[in-house]
Amino acid sequence: MSSKSKSLGPVDEMVYPVLPVRDVVIFPHMVVPLFVGREKSIQAVNAVLEEEKPILLIAQKSSEPEDPTVSDMYTLGTLVHVLQVLTLPNGTLKSLVEGKQRIKVVRYIENEEYFQAVESVSEDKTVESEDFEALKRTLLKKRLRPL
Repeated sequence: MSSKSKSLGPVDEMVYPVLPVRDVVIFPHMVVPLFVGREKSIQAVNAVLEEEKPILLIAQKSSEPEDPTVSDMYTLGTLVHVLQVLTLPNGTLKSLVEGKQRIKVVRYIENEEYFQAVESVSEDKTVESEDFEALKRTLLKKRLRPL
């Protein structure tokens, strides 16, 4: 059974609240705890909790800016679902998020409450061919051999 590689372009455009993160990159299928302390970030998390929507995590280019601007953020991020949120005594949120898919930001929208981004879904490319299947079988055989 042979199938060709398929590259899917942007599927749809939507607007999501943005949570800029420092010194961490979240990928799809990762479950990660995050501490959210900046006012705009807390408002973004609260907005997605009320609407039961995902939030877009975007890495900052530098961890220095305390109050990042659009130019301080990359344009590729990860759409995540907020699984759990706990408010700590100092007002910081401890949240548990799960990465769902990569997102390419088309443009940012900056408002008073929090950042938002217009996205186009960046579909993960899968490679399925006879060569790929043969390589997969070879690797599995080698992995199953006793040492």
